Amino acid sequence: MALDPPMPLDFATGPYETIQQRISVDLGEGYAESLQMFAGAWNAVRYRYLACVEHDQSFTSSIQQQLTPLERYHQERDLFGFFVSGLSTIESLCYGLYAVASIIEPAGFAIRTQQDLRGVTP
Repeated sequence: MALDPPMPLDFATGPYETIQQRISVDLGEGYAESLQMFAGAWNAVRYRYLACVEHDQSFTSSIQQQLTPLERYHQERDLFGFFVSGLSTIESLCYGLYAVASIIEPAGFAIRTQQDLRGVTP
């Protein structure tokens, strides 16, 4: 299965897809809420990673240009986007892992209430 949108070559597509399949198949029976949370977080890992790479490429291109106020704005935007997307990738991974943990150890990783979900942090 090819990922859409296509991912950069340095993205670990094989392991990513293997984890997605193993979680969905091996832990899927009877845990719809946790699986839905995992699926959303797992997609977010991919999207945030791709955004991070795009910001990196844009910033790298930008610093090779003549520095004008507009170019400086683009540099700042891409630098900010790079770090925020990178952090969001990590947070999405943690959220997905929490969803998996809620299947394995429901008492320790509760996801029943909004308060439970707000407590999910790296």
